[in-house]
Amino acid sequence: MAVGNLLDYYKYRGRRNASAKLVDSLNSLLRLTTIRTEHDDSVPSLTASKLKNILDSAANGECGLQAKLIGDMIEKDSILTAHFETRREAVLACDMALLKAGTKMYEKSQHDEYADVWSMLQDAGFYELLSHLLDAFPQGYSAAVIDWGKGGGIINGFRPVHPTNIRFDLEGNPALQVPDEKEATPLTKWHVNQFITHYRMSKPDIPCKNGMGRNLAWLFFFKHFARKSWVRFLEKFGIPFLIARLSAADFENTTLKNQLIAQLRTFASDGAVLTTEEGGVEAVTVAGHNNKIHEEFIRRIDECYALAILGQVGSSLGEPGRLGNNEQQQDVRQDRREADCMRLMATINTQLIRPFWQYKTGSLANCPIFVMDFTPSKDKAKLAEAVWRLGQSRYRVSTEQLSYEFGLEITEEPPEVTTPVKPVGKATDNGK
Repeated sequence: MAVGNLLDYYKYRGRRNASAKLVDSLNSLLRLTTIRTEHDDSVPSLTASKLKNILDSAANGECGLQAKLIGDMIEKDSILTAHFETRREAVLACDMALLKAGTKMYEKSQHDEYADVWSMLQDAGFYELLSHLLDAFPQGYSAAVIDWGKGGGIINGFRPVHPTNIRFDLEGNPALQVPDEKEATPLTKWHVNQFITHYRMSKPDIPCKNGMGRNLAWLFFFKHFARKSWVRFLEKFGIPFLIARLSAADFENTTLKNQLIAQLRTFASDGAVLTTEEGGVEAVTVAGHNNKIHEEFIRRIDECYALAILGQVGSSLGEPGRLGNNEQQQDVRQDRREADCMRLMATINTQLIRPFWQYKTGSLANCPIFVMDFTPSKDKAKLAEAVWRLGQSRYRVSTEQLSYEFGLEITEEPPEVTTPVKPVGKATDNGK
């Protein structure tokens, strides 16, 4: 590899700035990170050659235009919006907690030593942070600035970084592209814990090539920008047009002919023909006017959207015979939910919880763990029957777990205490 190419490959790698503090340049970061980098190119002017150039640039780490394109795709296509929101909300709907290592989720009410930390995170906008980090689904990456308090023992808030402001080198090292500056600044310039980054690494490549939006870009183009060709096709093979027939004498009458043409335009904007045959107007169709190829083409693209994002094409309408309503497809959805939660938990624990606890206490002893309960919801009737059968077999389930599973405050009644009856002495013949 040439020296120039090698430098480009590692251009954002660098060494961490050992002297950087958590509060260095924070005000400017908070001001600039949420600004969307503006580009001349926009989705309405997208062409096949522009789309190829955008994806090629992103393959080299210059992913600003690709991020803008993906954002516009989600905004303009309601199907994409619905699928990505479904994937995001499946994660955000999970029960969350800070727990001691080895503690079960149903035992969280017994361990409230982290209640103050959990309350601080919620006040700082922790839920909004998780929602932003899940932008890694379409983009392949997401980042946010952590607004640390003095000494790092408190977190004031989180500021999302707009995806158009992130760049990568070919090794995958991130940099921040400030709109007013020509060159991107590697994140190594700031403190190692100043940013939190989340990636969707579906393959060993730079993060901006791992987003689902990139994979769907060509389908989006075919769906929304090839309509002109499809309209021409339908005009030729699927749209009826009108034929008006006039006698030869009337056809030579310019005034009459112009009046008829004007009238045809009022109700035949799709096309009309004026001939010299006998007078009359009729609708004429051609072979293929019931052709549904365009509708099926759009439906097929929407199904590809669903397969890529959700892993299945099942309908919420409950249509019989559809594989999407079967248990196998539910398992696919659950597998994706578990994988999404595991990735997010790893990011939060390594880049947020552990650094915070280190700053707060000076060590990682008794450091809490951020946990998401991504287990599928259980059938309460079957669960109750299983608990009853266990009781019949003299096995017991803890009331804490039962309360968590059923969402009820379940208490165990103490066993009934009975007063023993004194034995009656044996009667004698004289009654004494």
